[in-house]
Amino acid sequence: MIGSDTMSINGWENHRSFPIISFFPKIIKFLGYNPFDTEFKTLKDKLIFYRRLSGLSHRKFAALLNIDPGTVSDWEKELHKPTKRMKDKLNKFFNSY
Repeated sequence: MIGSDTMSINGWENHRSFPIISFFPKIIKFLGYNPFDTEFKTLKDKLIFYRRLSGLSHRKFAALLNIDPGTVSDWEKELHKPTKRMKDKLNKFFNSY
């Protein structure tokens, strides 16, 4: 139903592995609820949540924003903060969900 094999799903269920982010939207749909924390204390939390929700890797998310994938990673590691202009772009993305 989600496009993965039974061995992978067994590994996820037994905490031996973790699904790749592109499976997250299908998993959420299959479960009928979102198992991820929706309490956002930081921009980092919000970025990770929405990337998971949409199934986007750093590279794909960065391409949507027309920025380097390392920049997204740096934001999630809280090494840098986005500019005001970029925060506006991020908010448009967040509000689309």
